[in-house]
Amino acid sequence: MITKSNEHLSLKEQERLLTRLSQLLSQGYSFMQALDVMFVSCQGKERDMMKRLEYFISTGTPLMEAFQKASFSTDVVLIIAQAETHGNLAEALRKASEWKRRQIRFKAELRKALTYPFILFVVILLISYLLFQVVIPQFSYLFEVYDIEVPVSTTVILYLVGILEQYYIPVVLTLFLILAAVLFGWKKGVLQDRVAQVVARCRWINRWTRTFFTIMFCTQLGYLLQANVPLFHALQQVLHTAGSVHFKKTLERIEQELMQGKCLSEALKQDDVFVPELSAVVYHAEKNGQLAQHLVTYGQYLESEVLDRSLERLKWIEPVLLLMVGLVTSYLFFALFRPVFQLIEAL
Repeated sequence: MITKSNEHLSLKEQERLLTRLSQLLSQGYSFMQALDVMFVSCQGKERDMMKRLEYFISTGTPLMEAFQKASFSTDVVLIIAQAETHGNLAEALRKASEWKRRQIRFKAELRKALTYPFILFVVILLISYLLFQVVIPQFSYLFEVYDIEVPVSTTVILYLVGILEQYYIPVVLTLFLILAAVLFGWKKGVLQDRVAQVVARCRWINRWTRTFFTIMFCTQLGYLLQANVPLFHALQQVLHTAGSVHFKKTLERIEQELMQGKCLSEALKQDDVFVPELSAVVYHAEKNGQLAQHLVTYGQYLESEVLDRSLERLKWIEPVLLLMVGLVTSYLFFALFRPVFQLIEAL
């Protein structure tokens, strides 16, 4: 008997399967025929998931439940449920795959922008470790053997090396414990409210977090509405997948105001989590009867803007790190080799 899988499909796997299913259904294949065609070309975990999906459908399991048991994400499951009842399944699958594709692109662009600076930073750490653990101690030994009087610049370096050698293990353990405590507190939600309060006071970080939450809100809610999911149910789904405690509290407040009969734009007016213009965008979208499309379009606009700004700022990380490496290297060369040159002259 096939049961629900504990394995989760990645974003790429979900996007690939949803796109292919949508294409086959649009070409006139029945759902089971589409699964048969895909089963031949799928491999590994994807093949296993197709087999599970086919089994659940053939045993009379509702489409929504079958996708859920086949380890598709909750937002996809909700879109499938609404399409099964009210809409076009092929179109719903296309919208779901489009949403997954945008998630993949957003993560890939940020990962691409951060990869080289991260590698450069790791290389700097490794070089620093070799300098402080191997190279500088050799110079220190040389200065002691020949009783060389070292300048202040060299004394500072030797003093720092001595401190690191003496307190290296306690410092590393302390940093590890602090990091573990922070991660535990963040996971439990203890620190998230305090961090949100601090972020609210920092203008640049506050603007970035507002934009990020607005992108998540607009794209998720917009795609769900395009799949004919009712507004209240769509908002509940966004709330269900929200990771931030502060974000969840905001969505819960909006949900309560919608239950009181307010429209979405009114519920967003007093909000401090999203960008200020979101309320105006939603207001006019509601008036025009195009809330879903406007939310998706606005989310895409903000996403492109964030990527452009991030790439613009990240391109300065490399030259700044290289400049720092150059300055530190110059200082070390001057501080360590100056006494050596004095010794050579004395000999």
